[in-house]
Amino acid sequence: MPKIALLLTLLLTLSAHALNVSVDDGFQQQQLAAGLKYWLTDDHEAKPPSIEASEWQTSPDTLTFGFDKRVLWTHFTLSNSSSKDQALLLEIEYPLLDVIDITITSEMSTPILYELGDTRPLTQSSIQHPHILAPLTVPKASSVNVMMRIHTAASLNVPMTIWNSHEFLEQSQLSIAYYVFVYGILIGIALYHFVLFIQMREFGFLWFSLFIVGLVAIFAYFQGFLTSYVWPQFRDYSNQILVWLYAFTAITCNAYILRTLNVKRYRPSYAMSQYALMAVAFILIALSFLLPYDTMIRLLTLYAAISVVVVISVQIRRGLDRYTPAYYAIGAGIFCAAGMIITILEKTGAVTSTVFTRSAGDVGFTIMAILYALSLSYRMKWEQVQRKIAQQETVDVQADLLKSQTQLNIELESLVKDRTLDLEKANNKLKIMSVTDALTGLFNRRYFDQYFNDQYKISIESKNPIGLLLIDIDHFKNINDTYGHTFGDYCLASAAKRMQTAINTELNILARYGGEEFIIVLPNSNLDATLDTANKILSALKNEPITQGSTTVTMTASIGAVSETPGPHSDPEHIIKKADDYLYEAKRAGRDQTISERSASRT
Repeated sequence: MPKIALLLTLLLTLSAHALNVSVDDGFQQQQLAAGLKYWLTDDHEAKPPSIEASEWQTSPDTLTFGFDKRVLWTHFTLSNSSSKDQALLLEIEYPLLDVIDITITSEMSTPILYELGDTRPLTQSSIQHPHILAPLTVPKASSVNVMMRIHTAASLNVPMTIWNSHEFLEQSQLSIAYYVFVYGILIGIALYHFVLFIQMREFGFLWFSLFIVGLVAIFAYFQGFLTSYVWPQFRDYSNQILVWLYAFTAITCNAYILRTLNVKRYRPSYAMSQYALMAVAFILIALSFLLPYDTMIRLLTLYAAISVVVVISVQIRRGLDRYTPAYYAIGAGIFCAAGMIITILEKTGAVTSTVFTRSAGDVGFTIMAILYALSLSYRMKWEQVQRKIAQQETVDVQADLLKSQTQLNIELESLVKDRTLDLEKANNKLKIMSVTDALTGLFNRRYFDQYFNDQYKISIESKNPIGLLLIDIDHFKNINDTYGHTFGDYCLASAAKRMQTAINTELNILARYGGEEFIIVLPNSNLDATLDTANKILSALKNEPITQGSTTVTMTASIGAVSETPGPHSDPEHIIKKADDYLYEAKRAGRDQTISERSASRT
């Protein structure tokens, strides 16, 4: 592609007709789907038409075209309406696109060209991530135009999202943690069965272990982990790797089914079909060096569909034979087929590419692996029972089985204890969260209501005074309006910490009452002690400004103070009402002071 000519064309065709993504201070992410302008052409050297041209079409949803050899052009605009430069990321969530050229133009800077794709080598400027990423910087009060050229021998699916960089980092960590969790489960299953193979020399465990490894490798390939982290130096062979992985997985899967379900012994004709599938897998490996990838991927898709049909047919036949391990295998086959069908429909463009369709294969294969493991385990158990019935196993073998079962029970009991402890910790955490204000870490209104009513009853019985301070941060709305809610939240949290230092005993509690209002319960506190605590709070707030970055403010507060010894028929709401009345009197008197029944006093 003549890149210089492309850049000149883009600069001359900037227009407001493109999909416009507005970026403000609160921007987090936006999917690029409906409304995108796109153009498909068979000419790989063609330049895009002018943006006003009628050749551009409007996408009704995610750009999904299935197996399509044409070059896809698409474009959109990013407008920054915020008060600062925005560092964004363009994420293409389908990593198996061969060639992606992204050109970014604006009136304030020279054009930027990113040359990406899973067949292109990683460079020092590349962002190492399973998905395809391109950084986009949009200066404040300006806009940039993004033109994309995409070509691939695989399925032409282009799910895209514009992210705020910080938001992407958080979400990406969760996404990667999910896949690490899934891969961890599967690798753990594979290692466990490989150890069983070493101990028992049962080849069913070996084939199953290798089959799971192949599944994990396919998952990692489709999610971009394989070519980004494991084998980045083999990106030139990215297309062939998929064929090899599919063939390897098909061979080990059929070997596992043959072994686990005793197909060769009881259903030799079905076994022949499985051997044929294994032979075809080797042929596909050889053809991957001779045929183009677009042809191979179609053959591979057809082979995968036929493999699923054959394997499920074998499992159903053995299930009809009332061979119990086949029941688990049938369930595994159903989940595998469902995941495979959804994946094929998504890859061929028959259904829209979504999070569900892209993860359907992962979920289906994971459940399949677990059920296949159960099938293999049950098969081993069934053979043990059969050997005991037919050969009357020796006492030593029975002792070994008992010892193994005892060890499993111990491990299970330990696991149950661990899970019970985890559940108790989780319940305690939830209990704390239910009475804690998330922003300040103080008790919330719910906890205050319960605690104040309890202490009020205690005061009635003991005939001791109870103090109450209702606190409102002065001019807090101005702080929010001037510096933003993020800094406002920081001020509230800082104020909470300072007020907490004025609490003398464990019986005195500080709670967030709502918005910028706080409330303090002071059991056994007369009016002098209550006013002394109020003065400490006023000093703690205004003696030291609150600073975050380059922003500094001095905070003050208005306080309504009450202390009384309640009688037998007193209402706790009465003292709260008095504190609220004194608070508003403090506001009317000029703020930054405490008002009590004694009188107004500026501190």
